[in-house]
Amino acid sequence: MVFFKDKANSPFTLEIPTDFLSQKSLDRRLKNGVALNERDLPVNPSYIHSITAIGGIEVYFKSKWMNGILVQMDPSKVGDVEALSDIVQSVILVAPGVRLSNVKEEIVIPNTFTNPSPTSTATNTQLNMLGASRMHKDGYTGAGILMAVFDGGFQGVNTRAAFEHLHVNNRIVATYDYVENTDNPYQYDDHGTQVLSCIVSNYGTSISGTGPDVSLILAVTEEVFETNGTTDSEYWVEEYNWLFAAEMADSAGVDIIHSSVGYSTFGPLSGTNNYEYMNYTYSDMDGSTATITKAAEWASERGILVVTSAGNEGGSSWQYITAPADGPNVLTVGSVNSLRTKSGFSSFGPTADGRIKPDVAAMGSSTVVISKYGNVVTNSGTSFSAPLIAGFAASIMQAFPELTRAEIFELIRNSGSQSSNPDNSLGYGVPNYLTIIGEPLGIDYSPIFEVFPIPTQSNLNIRTKGHMSSEYVLIDMQGKEVFSGSFEGLNHQLFIPQLRSGIYFLKLSYDGATETFKLLKN
Repeated sequence: MVFFKDKANSPFTLEIPTDFLSQKSLDRRLKNGVALNERDLPVNPSYIHSITAIGGIEVYFKSKWMNGILVQMDPSKVGDVEALSDIVQSVILVAPGVRLSNVKEEIVIPNTFTNPSPTSTATNTQLNMLGASRMHKDGYTGAGILMAVFDGGFQGVNTRAAFEHLHVNNRIVATYDYVENTDNPYQYDDHGTQVLSCIVSNYGTSISGTGPDVSLILAVTEEVFETNGTTDSEYWVEEYNWLFAAEMADSAGVDIIHSSVGYSTFGPLSGTNNYEYMNYTYSDMDGSTATITKAAEWASERGILVVTSAGNEGGSSWQYITAPADGPNVLTVGSVNSLRTKSGFSSFGPTADGRIKPDVAAMGSSTVVISKYGNVVTNSGTSFSAPLIAGFAASIMQAFPELTRAEIFELIRNSGSQSSNPDNSLGYGVPNYLTIIGEPLGIDYSPIFEVFPIPTQSNLNIRTKGHMSSEYVLIDMQGKEVFSGSFEGLNHQLFIPQLRSGIYFLKLSYDGATETFKLLKN
């Protein structure tokens, strides 16, 4: 990265912002009461020309927020660049080796899409935990909201039926790959595919994301494959990729940025590591040190709701959240299991300066996702709880279009299951649409389920108030999950002859409401 000292004599001016920002971006700023400032001005083109005039230096991406450019050059050129001391502030290495090229790849969108493999697994549990099933019934599905999703790759999103509606309805408005400088995000990896499925998947009656009708910008910022084919290293360049993507998203007028990434240590995971100087310490998780956190905060200041995963360090020696989850205005998401208890891997707060993190939580243990093959599978991590909240936030934005970013942020936090007593495990807890619209939860509901016979020897009958999608979890006296599942309709029967005699608890849930029945198995 080459950083410049100023933006003097720039051809751009704050008086004509449409030269560098879309009208949608300006409208978002107006809604959020955000004034333009010098950080919004692009890098001075004459400064960039001075760098390229040296020769042998390729310029790829520009950052107006940090007033710098990403270049690829031989180390022998660094001195020549630094010699331009009248305009150059500093030069830093952000990754070794040759990474970028100007070779563009064709994006192929087929005429037919592959259906998911048959499965009985559905997304009901993770949706109902947030009251999202009711939210969707009320017509709030993220329609009209523009979201940018940053990840390591989106394999299969251009070929699988769960994402077909995105292409048929022209919901993917732009794609970028900052790792290799192409427009094709449908390669490398399917982590982004699984993440995206939590937001926008839509297939049949049993597979749905929390915001299936959002419009999207897809960006690859996370480097999954090195040029030698290994996957065991990370460098600062990925934070800068995120920065470039955030600036692009800002200029395009996005409402939400989602990313399930987190950074703390860098360099190769094996062999000689000469890049430990890039590593962060816990004291750096203060909301203002990490490059990616700065970028996330600048995006937030411009009226964009930034949603990110807390990290999966809860069981490691690091234990804490990773950047950019430490940002004060970043909606940081932890993970719970189907019983709404904290997942062991979910990173803890607080931030280094003592703020509560994460902010909220969603189901990140055994979350139902779509793989690059179109299969319905489960995966675990805050990578999957965070997008559930991102889609949820998009639908809430649709429901309350007059609210600012900060107001949406607080609305979601304050709807959390432990908003009156937040902590550094789950923050304000699991948010819920029903709380937001002022309807009661849990035991305040009139009874939804009837379970009989109790006691029982082999079978349990479940009767519901009406035709609905319901979930169940059977728990033993030690609090361990015996089995779980879901069903559709008015009646369902559980076969339990294999269970040992004793006392169990059956939790039944629908649309955010949960009822618990004490069972005696003879």
